[in-house]
Amino acid sequence: MEDELASLAADLEPSDAASSGEQRPSPAVALPAVGELGPLPEALRERAQLLLKAQRGAIAGLTHRRAQVREHLDAVRAVPGLRQSSEAAYLDVSG
Repeated sequence: MEDELASLAADLEPSDAASSGEQRPSPAVALPAVGELGPLPEALRERAQLLLKAQRGAIAGLTHRRAQVREHLDAVRAVPGLRQSSEAAYLDVSG
């Protein structure tokens, strides 16, 4: 049981480091199917919950940043391109 617990704890190390910003995430690796893992050992429950909270926070942050980028791209697309006309071109920035 101690070997299994140590192995599970070691498996959490890269995710912990990546979620805290200490290191870049490692390339994807094959994980066992959920049914093959068995129940979460009580000794790792709090650590796993903290990791899940950090991952959900990262997802929320990325979702927010993606929406901001979409807004910026929409604003850039709204700017008319160069014209060959002698007419003045104005951009309504007041809304």
